[in-house]
Amino acid sequence: MSDSATKPAIRQKRPPRSAGRHRLDAPGEAILSEDRRSQIRRAQRTYRLKKEASLQQTQKRVAFLEHKMKEISNSLAEYRVTLQSNLQGTHCELLTGFDSILSLLASASEDFVQGTSVDDISSRETSKKSTLLLPKNIQHDDLSANDTNSGHQAFAERSSACIDTSPETEVNPYQETGERVLCRTSPVMQEQRELDYDQPIVQTVDRFGGANVPDSYSFLESSFTRRLKRSSLEHAFRIFSDMRSDPLEVFRIFRLVPCFRDRAKMYPYFRDLVTSERGSSLEISTLPFYCIGGAGTHYATKDEKGNPIYPSKMRHPRRILGTLPMSGIPGDPNSVYQSQSHLELCGFGGQWFDCRDVEGYLREKGVDLDGPGSGSFPTVHNLALSPSQSDFESGLLDTQRISFSETQTERFKCVDGMMEVTGLLCTLWSKHWLTIAIVFTSYIALVGLLRYRRMAKIEAPFAPGKKDLSEMTVKEAHAILNQLQELEFPHAFAKARKMALLKAGGIPTMSKLFAVTGQNNKRNSGKRAVDTEILLREVQSKPRDSDRYTSAVARMNYLHARYRRANKITDNDLLHTLGDGLAEILNVVEREEWRKLTDVEKCALGIFHKNLGEDMGIPFDPLPSKIDGWKNGLHFAIELRDWTIQYEEEVAKPTATNDQYVRVYVDSALSSLPGFVRTSVRKMLGNDLDDVMRMSLCLESPGPVLWFLLALIRETRKVYLRYLALPRSSSSAVKLVHDMPNPETRLYNFQRKTLQPWYVRPTFWSRWGLGALLVRALGGKVPGSRGDRYQPGGYDLMTIGPDPQKEHGVEEMRSDIEVIKARGVATCPFSQAKSGHFE
Repeated sequence: MSDSATKPAIRQKRPPRSAGRHRLDAPGEAILSEDRRSQIRRAQRTYRLKKEASLQQTQKRVAFLEHKMKEISNSLAEYRVTLQSNLQGTHCELLTGFDSILSLLASASEDFVQGTSVDDISSRETSKKSTLLLPKNIQHDDLSANDTNSGHQAFAERSSACIDTSPETEVNPYQETGERVLCRTSPVMQEQRELDYDQPIVQTVDRFGGANVPDSYSFLESSFTRRLKRSSLEHAFRIFSDMRSDPLEVFRIFRLVPCFRDRAKMYPYFRDLVTSERGSSLEISTLPFYCIGGAGTHYATKDEKGNPIYPSKMRHPRRILGTLPMSGIPGDPNSVYQSQSHLELCGFGGQWFDCRDVEGYLREKGVDLDGPGSGSFPTVHNLALSPSQSDFESGLLDTQRISFSETQTERFKCVDGMMEVTGLLCTLWSKHWLTIAIVFTSYIALVGLLRYRRMAKIEAPFAPGKKDLSEMTVKEAHAILNQLQELEFPHAFAKARKMALLKAGGIPTMSKLFAVTGQNNKRNSGKRAVDTEILLREVQSKPRDSDRYTSAVARMNYLHARYRRANKITDNDLLHTLGDGLAEILNVVEREEWRKLTDVEKCALGIFHKNLGEDMGIPFDPLPSKIDGWKNGLHFAIELRDWTIQYEEEVAKPTATNDQYVRVYVDSALSSLPGFVRTSVRKMLGNDLDDVMRMSLCLESPGPVLWFLLALIRETRKVYLRYLALPRSSSSAVKLVHDMPNPETRLYNFQRKTLQPWYVRPTFWSRWGLGALLVRALGGKVPGSRGDRYQPGGYDLMTIGPDPQKEHGVEEMRSDIEVIKARGVATCPFSQAKSGHFE
């Protein structure tokens, strides 16, 4: 038999081997004792602990080796970047070997992490070599904006592995040295570089951490240089991180960045620089500044001694380009010419500006970009530029605005507009603060001097040691009154007349008379108010001995005569009407004007109202000093005002006729406006009245908001008139009535005061001017509407008044005019003294 046939038989004859010693005390099945079980458990635990300890030691060893390999890989990468610009032309194969070593180290590091075997490593190396020329198959790590620290410090610390740290000496910005060394890149490396540029490094880019964040943060920077620099960085980052970017455009922008070929490693550093905080450095201190075309030297800043300060680490780009001469004689013109020629061949010819040069150029042309506004690229209005220069500046700014979206432009449009005005004022103040302060102080002093000059002139004749107030004549009083109502306080006197007419309806007997006579309705109330306004203006603006004054007073006497005879108008009512006109002048001036009335001015008002009361036949019996007489016009004015206030407290009560009077007075004038406007006007009128008359006229009190708003407007007007506004000149005096009649009708026209054009002459401006257009918009009428309805020819003082009384009373008025003229005009009502002042 052969050996092959006998072997199985021999194996079968061998007895089976026992699995341990036989138990002597337990025949049959072996039963383990408790001690034996404990022994086995202890042995198993010991084996497990030894295995775990061995595994931990292996893991520590793997981590240690992986760390060392990463350090070696980083060191070799730095060394490769350092030698790249020097050897890529002369020893291209050496760089290829560096790339192979780096790829092997990277694959070995992955094997340590994934725990692959040696066979897997060998197979992976083989596949790596086969795909070395196809970099598009390389899988990059997914980068996210959340994996990086914010701020420039983190970027600066981690960017040492990707910047050019070769020991180059700083050179003069206008000199080139070295000889021309040509290098021919191998086809393999050329193909690899072209493929590297086509490969996107990031599939999804989280731009600045969110979609709702603005496209740019450059508007937050404080200077134009920093805004332009940050905007350029952001624009470059968008192109760098967008997979749709043109590879040629990417290469053109980043061709001077040493570590650009390792884009996956460059991305987090670039992102940290773009998202750095406001005011942080926008440059890397260890990165060289390549001086091309004199960039950074055209408008360099200067130190205290006037020496220019150029950018630090300024170098020529001969190593990064790999084609410029490496050595030569310093200052050799041929070397400089050759270097310039090489730069032009590489696309770097001509003059180049950095951000500082751009700002310096614009400032040299008279543009202050930091002054007019603080936006990203503020609109610059520079009158000093010629048209061609303006076109250049506009084109430059338009080019800078390309990187900004329309959404962001509108978002900051209002803010930039406000900041532009604020910045312009701040710049103007910073440059000319002393001149502005002197001019402003001089203007304030001039306003103060001129403001009180008229008051001093009025008081001069009655200064201590001169004339007493009791010696003031009617003519002097009229001259003072004209200066007050035409030059000093035209607004206050006009408002006082309207308030006096309104308060007349707060006396029940007066409001009842208006209702009975039919003059208090929407048809007649407008004309009645204008007629009363005209008669008051005539008597206040004309001398006592003039025809217009006597005619106006005689017309008022005739219109009141029959109601006084019928006792429908009492003497006290007429005295209240007279005193109300005086009291409102004192109240409005004291409440709303920039200064108070002096005693001399109050004395003139007292004389005028005493004369007017005498001419109207109003008795002064209710006044306390009627029997003993008044010392002067001031004394009379104070007593008349006090009696008027007391009379209102006794008589003024809210009645239906009072409410009807106010509603017609207000609603008829504002009937075309919305209801809330009429309510607001009623509250504004109530704000100017005391509690007694406001309740009597059934007016609403203003709320706290309206009260505060009206008070703010009033106080602001006071401050403006007192400190900023020059006094009104005589040429701009506010005339109460026209001095000359209409040459066509020989009647007197009136200026529009309401929405109804009573007695207004129809002209082009009165019909189509801005005021006329506003009246049309508010629903009012223009002069000439409805034919002669509003009497555009003018008014006649002999016939003015209600239509039923238009042609009556001429004879009565003529006799009354003779009596009024017969009274002494140049005398003093209190001492009969003569004076020649205010002629």
